[in-house]
Amino acid sequence: MTACIILHNMIIEDERGSLVDYRYGNMGELVTPSHQQAATLTQFLQAQSDIRNKQVHYQRQLDL
Repeated sequence: MTACIILHNMIIEDERGSLVDYRYGNMGELVTPSHQQAATLTQFLQAQSDIRNKQVHYQRQLDL
């Protein structure tokens, strides 16, 4: 875990001040990073539970 944090900080320091082109995958879509607050643990656990619930999962697929 410590090594991951150190590497992350090194990457952030290296990229500071540079214009980063956030294009991921082979789609070539420009991705704008979200700076909103991350989900709470309760919200995260509820989302995981919903994903594993077949009825909720199927309904969300239909909603798309």
